[in-house]
Amino acid sequence: MKPQAYTEFQPLEEVLIGRNYDSKIVDSFDALPKVKSLLKRLLDETEEDFQHLIKVCETYGAKVIRPDYDYSKITNFSFPILNQPRDHNIVIGDKIVMGLAGDMEYLKSIAKCLRHYKEHFIIERSKLHGLRCPSIVRLGKDILADVGGKSVQEKHWDYLKNHFSEYNFKHNKLITNEITPMTGELHGDSIFAILKPGLIITEKKSHIYSELYPGWDIIEVDRNFNKMRGWNSGLKEKMMPYIYRFSNDEYHQEAFYQYINKWLTHWVGYSQETVWDINCLVLDEENVVFSQENKDLFKKLEKYKINPIVSPFRHRFFWDGGIHCVTLDIKRRGSCERYL
Repeated sequence: MKPQAYTEFQPLEEVLIGRNYDSKIVDSFDALPKVKSLLKRLLDETEEDFQHLIKVCETYGAKVIRPDYDYSKITNFSFPILNQPRDHNIVIGDKIVMGLAGDMEYLKSIAKCLRHYKEHFIIERSKLHGLRCPSIVRLGKDILADVGGKSVQEKHWDYLKNHFSEYNFKHNKLITNEITPMTGELHGDSIFAILKPGLIITEKKSHIYSELYPGWDIIEVDRNFNKMRGWNSGLKEKMMPYIYRFSNDEYHQEAFYQYINKWLTHWVGYSQETVWDINCLVLDEENVVFSQENKDLFKKLEKYKINPIVSPFRHRFFWDGGIHCVTLDIKRRGSCERYL
C-alpha cells in the first residue's frame, strides 16, 4: 500500500482527520462545576464537528483514518496535538513526511493509525523537526512554499529539495502576509488555497501570484475580524484575551475565561492570523468543504462550477485550526502533472 498526493485538489480517496481529547479528561480537573461543564461541552462539540466532517468525506467516497491518544502518556494536559495533523505532516508523492520528528509520543500515535504505510514514512529528527507543513503546496511537478522568517526554515527546504529531486523546487515564495505572527510561526494555508488548476482564493492579491501563476484567476476573501469583536458579550477585554473567541454566548462566563487564562493557555492559538473561509478541504475540483457559510464567496464559486459544502467547525477560533488544519490527505487519485 502506498500513500499518494500530488496536489491539493485531485479527487480525495483517503484522509486523516484529527482528534481532540475525550471530554472525560475534564473529570480530573480542579475546577468549578460550571467551568468543567463548559470544558466538557467544548471537547464534545469539537468531536461532533469531526463526526460531521467524517460523514461529508465518506459521502464523497473518501476513506477516513483517525489517530488516538495514549492517555497514560499525557502530562499536564498538554495541547491536544492530534487535533491538527496538517500542521506536522504532509504527503509528497508516495512519501509521508513527518514534521514533528522529535516528539516520540506524537510519532507513535500517527504511525499507529498509518501503520500500513510505515515503509513510506520520512522521519528525520535532526533535519525535519519543526517543519511547517501547512506552508507547503503540492502542485504536480512543482512544490511551492514560503521559506524563511516565520515559515519554512531554510534547512527544511534544502532537505526536501535534495530528497525529492524529481520535483521542481525553483519557486520558494507562496504567499505574503502582513499580519505579525504572535505564535512564533506562520502557516500558508491561513491565507492561501488552490481550489483547482487556474483558481486561487487568498486574502489579498499579490504580484507574487501573477509571477508564479500567470493567467490564473484570484478570488479575494475578507478576513471579517469585526465580527469577532462583537463576541465579547459585555465581558472586559482583560478576561478575554483577543486570541480566542466563542460564537455561543453560553461560553462567555468570567470563571471560564479565568480558568483558561490560568491553566490552559497552551491549548489556545492566535486565530487572527487565519482567514477561516480559505482554510478549506478540496474533495475534488467540483466540491470544497468550508467551516462556515460565506454567501459572497460561494456566489463567486458558482462561476467555476464549484459546490461549497459547509461542515461546521465551531471552535476553530479557540483551537486556531480550520478544516484544512484538522485534515491530512493521504491519497488523491490522479497522476503527477505539470500545471505551471
